[in-house]
Amino acid sequence: MDFSKELLFSFSALGVCNGLVLAMYFFFFARPKHISHVFLGGLLFFLSVRIGKSVFYYFNYELAGTFVQIGLTACWLLGPFLYFYVKYATSKVTLKQPFWVYHLVGLALVALLVNIKYPWEEFRMLWQHYFIFAIHIQWFLYLSISGRILWNTFKDPNNNRNVSFKFWVFSIYSGNVIIWLAYNLSPYTSYIIGALTFTLIFYLLLVLILLSKKRKSLLLLYPPKYGDVQIEDIEAKRIIDDFTNILEKDKFFKDPTISLQSIAKKIGVQPSRLSQVLNMNMNKSFPTILGEYRIEEAKKMIKKNPEYSIESIGYDCGYNSKSSFYSVFKKNTGITPAGYKNSLNR
Repeated sequence: MDFSKELLFSFSALGVCNGLVLAMYFFFFARPKHISHVFLGGLLFFLSVRIGKSVFYYFNYELAGTFVQIGLTACWLLGPFLYFYVKYATSKVTLKQPFWVYHLVGLALVALLVNIKYPWEEFRMLWQHYFIFAIHIQWFLYLSISGRILWNTFKDPNNNRNVSFKFWVFSIYSGNVIIWLAYNLSPYTSYIIGALTFTLIFYLLLVLILLSKKRKSLLLLYPPKYGDVQIEDIEAKRIIDDFTNILEKDKFFKDPTISLQSIAKKIGVQPSRLSQVLNMNMNKSFPTILGEYRIEEAKKMIKKNPEYSIESIGYDCGYNSKSSFYSVFKKNTGITPAGYKNSLNR
């Protein structure tokens, strides 16, 4: 092996090794903890395995068939891990676990059965002419679906703020596309281009991580508001019970000066902790919950005391202005207080 080939081999192999390290980072150490990091770690791991196979195969064509099979099997899982990474990293809501579990387990079982029944050494022609083609078609399908998700994400005007994430996820996606093209165009170019592309993309991602001051925004379109801070279920239940009792006891929600801070002080917790419990355990913000209590009370008062004016009912329920009362009432019921009152007389 001459000096230029040694340099090429070292550069490609270094990218593979560093890719494995970065995969471990996303598996175990990336913060805030998020399921998309697991898929990104898996994507980098299987890319590293696939690229590693290519590097050694390029410089040693007589590589043992077992290593070739391992590399191609890793390629079979690249598309699915890219798809789930993109889907979870761009999703505002938590997706159900069984969907991706069954999906990946099914693909892994197919790969295992094929590897056992059709070893490379005995079915080399079958692998080269059919299995590799099927793997690349499957990879392309997942690339297409992932691209569609990104397209819908990028064109949504509500997602225009997080530019750093867009650049990050587009770099990962376009890198996979380039690697896919490199392997499929290898008869016309060079087989090692895929490895070189991966190495360059890896260093680009590493630079982005190291230089980013807002790592949460870089890694996720919707970073979790509370990061890795977790509250035990027992503690969360106690806070919710105390919160509910305070609102309902003596109809405390009717106090126009009520605030998250004042209730948190009565409960004996930090306002941020109370906010976290409400958002994560009740899936509602404090203003939303407060509005629901007040509007339910307003509906009862309208039914019970039809002679009261709408404005006075709004004040009795804790609103300081008629406009805010009307706005929250319509948001919760779909009609105005006056419309609701009229509907009762029909």
